[in-house]
Amino acid sequence: MNPSINTEKLVGRLSVRVRSDDETLIRKAAALSDERSISQFLIRSALIQARIDLADLKSFVVRPDQVDEFYQALDDVSAPNEALQALFAGKTQLEH
Repeated sequence: MNPSINTEKLVGRLSVRVRSDDETLIRKAAALSDERSISQFLIRSALIQARIDLADLKSFVVRPDQVDEFYQALDDVSAPNEALQALFAGKTQLEH
């Protein structure tokens, strides 16, 4: 889970204020990471957390006339088909 950062395409700017002890912690972690700069470390860390937070918000809508069918499908355990196997073979939301 290492989102790559292409520094050639960075155009946005974020400015944050942190407490002194938080800055020290961030600098220590950045120094131990594979990132070349604190900015890259912060971007990578923020992207990871953003993907986690957004993945938790995924939802879908079931029409009232489909509720019983939906619950039945959840209760029916069957062997995975090709579509399900393909779904789980791909990258997760966090790996994109």
